[in-house]
Amino acid sequence: MSRSWSSLPHGRLAQGSRTDADLTAFGGRSTSRAAFGPMLLIVALLGCQSKTKATGDLLASLDTELSRTEVEVQKCQRVLDERSGVLVGKLSLLHDTHQRAMFRNYANVVPLVRAEDHARKSFDAFFNQRSRCQALETHGIALRERLVATITANEGSVPQAWLARSAWFEKDLLAAKSRASDVTAEATKLLGQADSEFAQVNLLRSRGCVTLGKCEAIRQAEALVAAEGETGTVSPLSAKRL
Repeated sequence: MSRSWSSLPHGRLAQGSRTDADLTAFGGRSTSRAAFGPMLLIVALLGCQSKTKATGDLLASLDTELSRTEVEVQKCQRVLDERSGVLVGKLSLLHDTHQRAMFRNYANVVPLVRAEDHARKSFDAFFNQRSRCQALETHGIALRERLVATITANEGSVPQAWLARSAWFEKDLLAAKSRASDVTAEATKLLGQADSEFAQVNLLRSRGCVTLGKCEAIRQAEALVAAEGETGTVSPLSAKRL
C-alpha cells in the first residue's frame, strides 16, 4: 500500500522544529553570556570608582580638620609665647627681689611674697596654656598620621591628586613631631627655672621662718598680698610697716 506524504507521522518534522528552537535558544544564551562579561567589568569599575571617591572624601575630611586644627595651634602658640614672656619677666623679678631680701636679711618680706604670688599666677597661666597647645598639637599629629596611613593602606584606590602629595604628608608629619618636641623642651626648661625660683622662696618659709624669726611677718605679708589679689590694688604703706 502506498502511503502519501500527508499520511506520514510528523515526528521528524516536529523534531526538526524543536531542534531549530533549541538552537535559537542556545544562541540567545550565548549572546547573554557574551554581554555579561562587559557588565561585570562595568560593575567592577563602578566599585573601584566608588572606593576611590570614598577614600578621597575621607582624605579631604581629614585634611580639612587638620587645617582647622593648625589654625587653633597657631593661635594657642601665640598666646603661649606671650605668657612665656610674662613668666620669664616675673621669674626674673622674683629672683632679683629675693636677692635684695637676702641682702637686707629679710627685713621686709612683703615685696618677696608679692613677687612670688605674681610669678605663681603667671606660672599657672603658662602651664594651662601649654597644656591646651599640647593637646592641639597631639591632635594635629594624630590627623597627619591618619592621612599617611590612609594613603598607604588604600594605595590602589587613592585619587592621583592625593597620591602625589603622600611624600609631602610624610615630611609634614615628621616636621610636626619635631616642632612639638622643640616646644616641649623649651617649656620644660622654663618650668624647671620656675621650680628652682619657687624652691628658693619655699626655703625661706620652711627654714628661715623660725631661724630668722620672720614667721609672723611672712603670715602678715601673705594676708596682705591675698587681699591685694582680691581688690586688685597694692598697699605700699602697709608693706612698709612689715
